[in-house]
Amino acid sequence: MLSKSLCLLFSASIMLLPATVRAQSVELTTQFRGSGMALEAVTDGPFAGLGQLTSRDGNPGQRWMISSEGNWLRLRNEQTGNGMCLDVINGGDRNHFVEMRPCGHYSGQFWHMRGDGNDIRLTTQFLGEGMCLDIVNGGMADNLAHMVPCANYSGQLWQVRP
Repeated sequence: MLSKSLCLLFSASIMLLPATVRAQSVELTTQFRGSGMALEAVTDGPFAGLGQLTSRDGNPGQRWMISSEGNWLRLRNEQTGNGMCLDVINGGDRNHFVEMRPCGHYSGQFWHMRGDGNDIRLTTQFLGEGMCLDIVNGGMADNLAHMVPCANYSGQLWQVRP
């Protein structure tokens, strides 16, 4: 887990990277599910394309490249490749869930990391600072990542792990 100082340093240093530089890949875990589960870009089944916490096993779907584009960050995935970015779904049954989409100039693909104690919160240009990336707790969508109003929930508190 990154300390608050390291988290801020990480956020500041990632912002200084040129847009064309691919960042070292990292894993993203939550305080809610702990270090044993990491965010993965699902590649098959009913949730194909969506982001979901799965048991941490080091597979390429759990490895994220974070790069800066101006004041914003892009989240790409080793498994889906450099041409796909984590995006927020706008509308329909999966409104505000996140999925891998072809990279483009879409506000749902521009992310911001802000320190919160020893953790970070992830927000987007599309939904603003009041909506945070969180994890569904239970039901058919259990462990899927989605955007919800920021609040004191451990599923919104993320760690960046090498």
